[in-house]
Amino acid sequence: MDEVNGSQFTEFNLGGVVIPPEEIAKAETLRITAIEGPDVSKDVLLEINACGLVNSQRRKNDGCTIIGSQLQNEQGEVQNDFVMNQDDHGIGSRHLIIKYNMDDRKYYMRDLGDGSGTFVRLDKPLELRNGFIVSFGYSHMAVNIFGDAPNGTYSSYQANSRLQLKFIDGPKTDQSFLFSADQKVQIGRMPNCDIRFDDTQLSRVHCSIENVDGRWVLTDGDGSKPSTNGTWLFVDELFQIYDEMVFKAGQTLF
Repeated sequence: MDEVNGSQFTEFNLGGVVIPPEEIAKAETLRITAIEGPDVSKDVLLEINACGLVNSQRRKNDGCTIIGSQLQNEQGEVQNDFVMNQDDHGIGSRHLIIKYNMDDRKYYMRDLGDGSGTFVRLDKPLELRNGFIVSFGYSHMAVNIFGDAPNGTYSSYQANSRLQLKFIDGPKTDQSFLFSADQKVQIGRMPNCDIRFDDTQLSRVHCSIENVDGRWVLTDGDGSKPSTNGTWLFVDELFQIYDEMVFKAGQTLF
């Protein structure tokens, strides 16, 4: 199954390391374009190499590109490589970081916890993990995966046999739904959906979740076509960036 790369959980230093200039020739260049958003030109292009953002205002060459709404902190130190003057549109003072990792020569992204969040649009099946926050329409739901291993035995299928989805924002706030491994969960506007919404932002079948060989996998859309407005993952863990990936920060789409 073609899934969003599971290496989004790779941990490495988020700063304090100077990337040698010769690493630039070994790494691919990352280019990011704004698609839509308040006060952002659609031709905005961020060009990022192994050392960080080209023409960075922070000038650290540590492989980090930090995006936020304020150039300087209270001490007058430059804290962002790229500034989006949108503090009234959900962009935090230090909103997100893009980091180059020398070990695998890949770029990763993570929200920094200031602002209204950084979300990746799911255009591939995603293996769910505990603590994931998935968003669609006006709703945010938290993922909890658990299960029992009977008779003292253990298998990944038994350990991951239960899925709990708890809504933390939106029309079903504080509601929880529990599913077993033999169920395929459909979320959307259709009357036969397992979790049904009267929300015009959602498609008839907006997304589905099923247990595949002991792994809970989420797929956007009904399996034949994607949802209209997308299913999004909140990236509070490092997430590997891939070609043509779409993400949003605040109200801006990249």
